[in-house]
Amino acid sequence: MGSELEVIERSLSGKVAAVFHALEIPESCRQFLLDPLGVPEAVWSSCIFSLRERKKDEERVLSGIVERFRVLGIIYLSPSLAEIEREKLEEVKLLGEPEKVFCRSCGRDFERSAAQKECPSCNGILLPAVEPLRKQISRKIDRALRLSMISDVLLVLGRADQLSPGAMIPWTAKVFGGRELVVVSDRRSSLSQIADVFIEGDPMKIFP
Repeated sequence: MGSELEVIERSLSGKVAAVFHALEIPESCRQFLLDPLGVPEAVWSSCIFSLRERKKDEERVLSGIVERFRVLGIIYLSPSLAEIEREKLEEVKLLGEPEKVFCRSCGRDFERSAAQKECPSCNGILLPAVEPLRKQISRKIDRALRLSMISDVLLVLGRADQLSPGAMIPWTAKVFGGRELVVVSDRRSSLSQIADVFIEGDPMKIFP
């Protein structure tokens, strides 16, 4: 793993980077993301449990990358509860906040409660706060694309081509913006074929 990390360090050395969190979606979350409104409460709870189990490991890896390289921001293409919250570090979560609900009528966010089905402010219907259900998804994509275009290099962790709505952002920045692309994934994909550097392996194990 040391030699692989050295290749990544050479690729990112002295450059401004944007990191794409595209780690594999937990099995328990796939049905929830396909149909956030129709899944049973037990499926939603199982997904959140899986994301909580991964939270510390993801934060460890992402924090290490932020400390090691000049990272402008992290773009979360897959659902995650990780939060780095460093000064001047931009974090864009395209799939919203799986732990929260929002009101379809007034747009307010609330912590998820199995017992609460209506908005306490306006009695509107509460929905899982996961994009692309919400109107601001276009603004988040704009932020992610801008972040990609002002970076020198994109570091993609996982299989970004499998994740909507942000799958095309690394493609756009590479093909139309000429940005360098470093992909770290345990499987080859269409994105790895156009990468300047492709490292085959589990991102969670490659970064110390």
